[in-house]
Amino acid sequence: MKFERIFCQKPNKFITSFFEFEIEEKDMPLVGNLLPTAQSHLLYFFSDEKHKVVINNKSFLENGLVVCGQSYRSYEFIPTCPVRVFGANFHATFLHKILGKQMSSITDSHLPLKDFCQLLHDKIIHVFKEEDSSKEIAKNLEKVLFSIPVKDNKNINYVDIAIDLIHQKKGRISVEEVLEYLTISQKNLEIQFKKIVGLTPLKYIKLYKFWHLMKAYESEIIDFNEALDYYNYYDLSHFNRDFKLFMKVKPTEYIKRDNTLIKKYLSI
Repeated sequence: MKFERIFCQKPNKFITSFFEFEIEEKDMPLVGNLLPTAQSHLLYFFSDEKHKVVINNKSFLENGLVVCGQSYRSYEFIPTCPVRVFGANFHATFLHKILGKQMSSITDSHLPLKDFCQLLHDKIIHVFKEEDSSKEIAKNLEKVLFSIPVKDNKNINYVDIAIDLIHQKKGRISVEEVLEYLTISQKNLEIQFKKIVGLTPLKYIKLYKFWHLMKAYESEIIDFNEALDYYNYYDLSHFNRDFKLFMKVKPTEYIKRDNTLIKKYLSI
C-alpha cells in the first residue's frame, strides 16, 4: 500500500491538504476501517470498477469523482481490485461556502459529485489525469478551487469561530463554552452548524476530540491510558463506550488488528 500526503502551495483556511493512496495487488483482499476526520472531502478513483464503502450499514459503490459528507462513526472501504485514489481535504465549512448547499443532505453519504453539484464537477473533472503525479493534480485542483467565489455571511462566521475554538482546544470543550464566544443562541448554532457542516456542534466536538486522540495514539505520542486524563474521560468504561461508538470495537480488539490504512489515513 502506498500513501502520500500533499500540502497546499500556500497556507489557507479552505483546503487543509491533499492525499493519494494506492491499493496494490498484494494488499488484496482488503477491508479498511476508516475514522472520519471532521473534514469534508472529494475523492477521485482512477478506476472503471466500482469500489464499496459502507457507512452505517448503507453501501455506496464508487468510482470517478465522489463527494464525501460528514460521518460520525468509522466506516469501511472495500476495494474490489487494486486502485489509485486521490483525495482533497477541506475545512468543514468550505463546500458550503463554494456551493451554498445544505451539507446535512450528504451526512453519512458518499455521492458522485455530478449528482450533488454538476457545476463543480464540470469545473474540476479535467484536473484528474492519470498520467499526472499526485503533486501535479493537487497543484491544478488547488488553482481551480481558489478561483471559485466563496460565500460568506454572519451564520457562516459563527460556525467558523466555533470550529476554530473546537480545534484550538483539540475537542476538549463543551457547546456551552463555545457559546460564551458567540452572540447566538444554542438552538440557532445547532441549526446553522448542521446546515453548514453536516453535524451538530456536540457531535462535531466529540468526533474531533476522538479523531485527535487517535492521531496522537497512532503517532505514538500518547497511549490509551494517558488519553483517559488528557481527553477528559472520567473512567475507563466511559472511554471504552466512546471508543466502541466511533470504532465499533473495544480498544483491546483494535490494537490486535492490522490498522495500516487507518494509521496512514489519520495523517490527513
